[in-house]
Amino acid sequence: MLYLCIGEQYESRKKKYDALICTLQNKRPNSELVVLDPEEESSIALLEQHISSIGLFDEKSIIKASGVFENPGCASFVLNNINEIVASDNVFVLSEHKLSKQEHNTLDKAGATIYEFSAPQTNKNPSLFYLGDLLLQKNKSKLWLAIWEELGRGISIEELVGILVWQSKSLHLALTHSQTQSGLKSFVYNKCTRSPWKAQEAQKLHLELVTIYHESRRGGLDLSERVEQLVLSI
Repeated sequence: MLYLCIGEQYESRKKKYDALICTLQNKRPNSELVVLDPEEESSIALLEQHISSIGLFDEKSIIKASGVFENPGCASFVLNNINEIVASDNVFVLSEHKLSKQEHNTLDKAGATIYEFSAPQTNKNPSLFYLGDLLLQKNKSKLWLAIWEELGRGISIEELVGILVWQSKSLHLALTHSQTQSGLKSFVYNKCTRSPWKAQEAQKLHLELVTIYHESRRGGLDLSERVEQLVLSI
């Protein structure tokens, strides 16, 4: 069996993903919960192992994973073996930010159960870069408030974090390189160099943002909660 939670609405997608796992564990109390990390070299072998295998004493497994389709090798394996995965006695539960139309059609046609959580296009804010300006200013109170206002408008936490990652990277480049070396446009470079941030602080900020983003994609933490903690620590 195969279940997929797909879409830009991270919080709603994660809530459904967690609920599915909980429901399956209640239905199969003796099942083994297997956490698959698509970035591990053994991920494809693990997928192959659980397509048809049944655990000790015929206990069926529940395999959970986030971002499988971001790994080309894993994505190709799933698509090439989709009929076997859907027919498997083991249950695969995947959380994906985005799928191509072809991938979606292949999974749907094979009989996978798909839950979609797309961000409402009408609520998109084309000027989210103002969040980067608040970050540059180290204005944690206004940045914290702005993030929660945008989440309330339907903007995904992943999109907001993307802005912060971009700004923190630009900040670090501007504070450690000349404008030519940084590759930044003059107005971006000048805004960054006028900020109260120090180079070491900017590097640490960028690394933390990138780390929590990737950890959240693996299902290891609540992204909105971790971003809130980070912002309030500025």
